[in-house]
Amino acid sequence: MLKSKTQLARTNWLKASLELKFQIISPYFITTGAETWEAFAFLPELGSPNGCLLLVIGPPEFEIDIRLINWAKENQIYYSCLNLDTLQEYDSNYFKETLDDWGSFITKQP
Repeated sequence: MLKSKTQLARTNWLKASLELKFQIISPYFITTGAETWEAFAFLPELGSPNGCLLLVIGPPEFEIDIRLINWAKENQIYYSCLNLDTLQEYDSNYFKETLDDWGSFITKQP
């Protein structure tokens, strides 16, 4: 069930990226040494000059992989944890508000 919820959330984020014209890499894999970790997504133009690492949490545990948060902090990357249940239906206003909250770091061409 969690995999299908994650896939639906990913589909909705990808749809938002097309509609709102921002880059997203989902899933996003981080390799450190011999380990590879999976984050829900990475948005290179949003959240900070180094991008935004997007993590999803879901019931009943709402667990977070602290390694991902520590990696984001070490690399000066903004991170955000979103409730998986809020991403099950596509609502363009939700995505617009979320992106506005994070801020854009897209380099404008003269």
